Amino acid sequence: MVVNDSASESKSSVRFWVIILIIGATALYLRHRIKNHHSLTTSANVAPVASDDASPVALSTPISANPPAAAAVNAQVAPPELNKAADAGGSETWQVFQAGSLWGYKDRDGKVIIEPRFQEAVAFASGRAVVRFGDKYGFIDETGGLAVPADYDYAFGFRGNNAIVAKDGQYMIIDLNGQQVSSKTFDVAWPSEDGLVMIQVDGKYGFVNASGEEVYPPVLEETFGFQEGRAVVKLNGKYGYLSNTGSMVISPEYEYAWPFKNGEALVRQGDKIIVIDLNGRFVRNHSS
Repeated sequence: MVVNDSASESKSSVRFWVIILIIGATALYLRHRIKNHHSLTTSANVAPVASDDASPVALSTPISANPPAAAAVNAQVAPPELNKAADAGGSETWQVFQAGSLWGYKDRDGKVIIEPRFQEAVAFASGRAVVRFGDKYGFIDETGGLAVPADYDYAFGFRGNNAIVAKDGQYMIIDLNGQQVSSKTFDVAWPSEDGLVMIQVDGKYGFVNASGEEVYPPVLEETFGFQEGRAVVKLNGKYGYLSNTGSMVISPEYEYAWPFKNGEALVRQGDKIIVIDLNGRFVRNHSS
């Protein structure tokens, strides 16, 4: 009986350390993804990112060795033969397609709506689509004409009436006409859930709303964005949860924390992993 108990304890110990190693690897991976999110690149030979993807439409090598100047790009207008969205089932039903090295748009029946003339193109949202001319990004409208000049180094698709763009190393929020909605700029910015924007300033993270107004100041050491109205955050070396209204609803007191799913989340408290609810209340111990 003693031998069996010893073997059982040994197996439990091995299982515990395997769990700890998995947790550590997961934490390092997620941290790497967040801190390097803005450096992601896309290839001109790979299908473009969907407009609701959280990754930036990133700067990549221009197709042309001598890309057109921004002024020349912005002077382009839609060819007269292009159809309007109303005649093609709505722009958000259009599909991006590739012809050679260029991208264009066709409707759900396969009819070409906007001829392929972009080095990259992203699906329409709010009547706008991110496209790349040479090494710059802008937004076209449903006629294929430039609604927002191609002056940007990075651009995310519109969510509602606002989009995040980057120029000269700074990120900002613009409206459907390309006007900045706020004078604030950020070192990095990403779309987050619940209509918020995750920002980075001087190496720390925070959140603003779609108008650039501060929801939580950039003092966080880490954050993985919102799920179920809660964002995992790290402050003063400990993990907790921020609500989408900017309240630290679960104070940072854990060695590590995972995103919520179905109203529950795992947290590491000392040498234990437990399950908590959306208000931080203990639910049960986590069983391996």
